[in-house]
Amino acid sequence: MTDVDSEIVPPEIPAVIPPVQKPKPRWGRRVGLGFGVLLSIAIVTGFLVHLDYYSFSPGDTVAAEPLVVVQDLTTYPAKGQVRYTTVLQSRDRINLFGWLEAKWDSDIDLIRAKDLLGNKSKAQSDKEDQQAMVTSQTTAASVAMQRLGFKGLGVEILDIMSTAPSSKLLKTGDVITSIDDKPVAYVSDLSPLIVHHKPTDILKIVVTRGGQKLTQQVPLTTVNDSAGNPHVIIGISPQGKFGEKVSVKLQNVGGPSAGLAFTLSVIDVLTPGELTGGKNVATTGTIELDGSVGEIGGIKQKTISVRDSGAVMFIVPASEAAEAQKYAGSKLKIVGVKNLEEALTALGTLGGNVTDLPPFRAAAA
Repeated sequence: MTDVDSEIVPPEIPAVIPPVQKPKPRWGRRVGLGFGVLLSIAIVTGFLVHLDYYSFSPGDTVAAEPLVVVQDLTTYPAKGQVRYTTVLQSRDRINLFGWLEAKWDSDIDLIRAKDLLGNKSKAQSDKEDQQAMVTSQTTAASVAMQRLGFKGLGVEILDIMSTAPSSKLLKTGDVITSIDDKPVAYVSDLSPLIVHHKPTDILKIVVTRGGQKLTQQVPLTTVNDSAGNPHVIIGISPQGKFGEKVSVKLQNVGGPSAGLAFTLSVIDVLTPGELTGGKNVATTGTIELDGSVGEIGGIKQKTISVRDSGAVMFIVPASEAAEAQKYAGSKLKIVGVKNLEEALTALGTLGGNVTDLPPFRAAAA
């Protein structure tokens, strides 16, 4: 029997017919697309649409002593710190997301643009804030030097109001040494010699300029204070002239509210011992030429930042102490003061070395 090769043919496999796919409803895709478009519009709107508000949120507390620049004088490093406080203000009017953040975060306050700027532009307001900071630094150094008993050599003119009559007679760098034959040794001597004059009065002002003594007949000018009340001024930005050179250098922060902190820091740097008792103390408030402490803005946000910094005391303008107390918590002591002397007394309660300071010298009458 002959073997025969044989091929086994598999049975025919029927073709597989895929199930019919039903198309997705068009309305579902349209809803998804529409939602995406609306979400994109909402996001863009949230960023681009700005409201008529600026935001104030807690800033930092910063040691002020490192900002004090001293030449030809002995300095005394301190273990404790006098810290100034800041508020973070939005650069521009807030957008919708900023508004939502402020509504969610109770630490953030919203301020209407007209209440913050008045009739000024943001650029004008920022420029004024920067100038106010510079003025607070020079004033603080002058007040501290006078408080420490350094001999005043007159009042140096840092700037002159361009619209004031004095701009034609006085120059920056001039040092005023007398007004109407009464000596001027410190910046605080100016106001008592001017305040009782009429706008039409002319002052006899003696200055030194380039080593020479000049006598000028200087008309006064009138400006309104923050309350709208007119008062007479020479129209200058003054700085105390001393044989020793002390200054405060700070940039990129606006406003005058660190004046008290700067004054205390200069005193701390130039005196032995611990002005703060070796503790960290924060303070806020403007400093005036007579040593008085003025009100500031953002006391809520500043108190929150001080509370969170671990400082043991927060020295604030007396009129704002009650508001600060609302946000101080249980460990931060709030002390309201009206002037530099009250601030020094408060530091004395912490063990600060204030008893060795020279007696306070009032401005010349």
